[in-house]
Amino acid sequence: RTMTAREQMQLRCFSQKQRETILQTLRHALRVKSDADLPKVFQLPVAVALKPGSWEELAARFNVPRDESDPRRRALGSAMAMYCRSRQYGHALLTCDQFFSIDMEPSEPPGSADRERGRTLTGPPSHKGPAPVSRNIRETDKAASPTGPAPADRGRASVPSDRTEHVTGQPADQKQSNATLAGKRKSGRSPPTPMQLRTFHPDHMEKYRARFCKALAVTEENLPAFLAQPFAVPLKIGAWDDLIERYGLKSSGRHLLHTALRGYCRSYHYQHAILNCDTRFSIDMEPDAAITEDARQHAIERLRDLAKRRKARRESRGEREEP
Repeated sequence: RTMTAREQMQLRCFSQKQRETILQTLRHALRVKSDADLPKVFQLPVAVALKPGSWEELAARFNVPRDESDPRRRALGSAMAMYCRSRQYGHALLTCDQFFSIDMEPSEPPGSADRERGRTLTGPPSHKGPAPVSRNIRETDKAASPTGPAPADRGRASVPSDRTEHVTGQPADQKQSNATLAGKRKSGRSPPTPMQLRTFHPDHMEKYRARFCKALAVTEENLPAFLAQPFAVPLKIGAWDDLIERYGLKSSGRHLLHTALRGYCRSYHYQHAILNCDTRFSIDMEPDAAITEDARQHAIERLRDLAKRRKARRESRGEREEP
């Protein structure tokens, strides 16, 4: 059956969380405060086939440094990967009659190579989902689409340097067994979503950023891209080494960085990120490695431990309050 224009457009629509992640990464890379400051093409809820050179044009317009090691350049590359390697972009290459500029000005039509790339991006998924990078964000509410350590999360090893393996993808559906770890809500309340479980309280996020600013000796604007997200991001194995190399940290700075990274990776929200995501990310929000079952099992154990401690504190306070 030939698809209608409406059905074709639906295939090009980003999910809400997928679009939110792309826009957050773009705002960070381009240093703009709102979505209204972004070019027209990124204000659309659908993927648009972009003409060659569009991303370089975007970088030039917003004065993004050309240095590949620059955090803004790397964040822009991450946004480009999320956008142009998504299944939705594949459908755009297959269904758009013309390429468009970032200001939605029509250009030449896609060629046969572009159509073939679209077929590749929309091809049959693997056991974990579509092709690499297109899984860096959720495509639907029940399929993986900016975002921890496994057993080595304990103590110093909470710095991502454990034995997990590489793969792809952002938030996946939360399993029922994992949902129970969040604790039962009072009757009448709906259970929290996976993204809500990953989202830090603003005060906590501010505390983490302050720690990293002190450890890396930089201002908040120069922090790596993963700290620009309001939610916990599962970090790649070796993020510790990447931070040391980029910021040239000495012994004292490394101690502060260890404290900051350990607190981030041992948090309640980070454990839920391990449970609800498919992929680890670099410090610049580039998809890097798969989250293994060992890592998920350790996150479950960590959440249980946190729940026991919380219960013990409540009981302790109750005993002290008794006459």
